[in-house]
Amino acid sequence: MTVTGGKPGRAALHLARAASLAPSPHNSQPWFFVEEGHDRAFEVHADAGRRMPLTDPGGREMVIACGAALFNVRTAVRNLGFRPVVDVLPEPADQHFLARVSFGAHATPTDDEESPARALSLRHTHRGPFGPEPVTEALLAQLRDRARAEGAVLQVLDVPEKVGLLARLVDTAERADRTDLWRAVELAHRVGPTGVPVGACRAHPDLTLLAARD
Repeated sequence: MTVTGGKPGRAALHLARAASLAPSPHNSQPWFFVEEGHDRAFEVHADAGRRMPLTDPGGREMVIACGAALFNVRTAVRNLGFRPVVDVLPEPADQHFLARVSFGAHATPTDDEESPARALSLRHTHRGPFGPEPVTEALLAQLRDRARAEGAVLQVLDVPEKVGLLARLVDTAERADRTDLWRAVELAHRVGPTGVPVGACRAHPDLTLLAARD
């Protein structure tokens, strides 16, 4: 984390820890953070040097990962008892400067707002199949509401024909990726201590419904 104007504040360190727990393509963590001194504001920047150029040539997944880091920052600000004030793309000439987050009015977080903060450190990569228990309608409704609150739409595929079509499309794409030698080399470098933990790959990638990374 870069600091302008002295040592990082305690709040900034708290936000940086939360942001670094966000998911990213193959744990590439394509971001860096800047504190504007004395906990005045916290910046999220995309780090193009950590983008995977063959897997993510347009940088779309890099930006999505930074969006996840921004969400964690907002969650951590609420956990500190303030409302986050977010300025997206504050300097249009710098497309890698994605957001500035500052502290708004004080407000005690609700139980629903504290729950995501507690879950941040529990998130981890899982490349295997999930259990057979179906996702409840109540949970699906809650997930739809959370997505809607973020300006997104959660589309649930619960028709076997659509699930089968998606599986075939994923399989076709994955097989095409595996024939690209340099892309395979790029992915191989992202497995292990500096990437996806080997322990997260609990099943052969071709033995799951949606073909996984090898």
